[in-house]
Amino acid sequence: MHTCLSCGAEYDDAAGVVRRCADCGSRTLSDDELRVWENIRDDLAHETFVAVRVLDGPADRAMLSAILEDEGVPFVVHGGDAFGNALSGSGGVLLVAEDAETKARGLLAQYDAAVVPGDFAEQ
Repeated sequence: MHTCLSCGAEYDDAAGVVRRCADCGSRTLSDDELRVWENIRDDLAHETFVAVRVLDGPADRAMLSAILEDEGVPFVVHGGDAFGNALSGSGGVLLVAEDAETKARGLLAQYDAAVVPGDFAEQ
């Protein structure tokens, strides 16, 4: 059985594994994956999150998510499109657990310092 994260539609694995919901297009999870996700959601429900950055797009979202995950910083991304056009600017808002804000801002500063500014076409 696979269940849609957004609308709760259920899909029987006997007909083949469905990774995207036919009704709303959201990701589906197996029963085991869903239990893990629900445990994480329940743990995070007791956290206070603060906005630390508006993400530039899916590439920015992916890079910063990987950095925060590697460093053990609890975070969520509100809104945006993880699969859209890299130039769309629809990356969402990055929120981190309040007690990890200082660490997250330090990591964001290191990331910004490592990104080469300017137009690559001029080089």
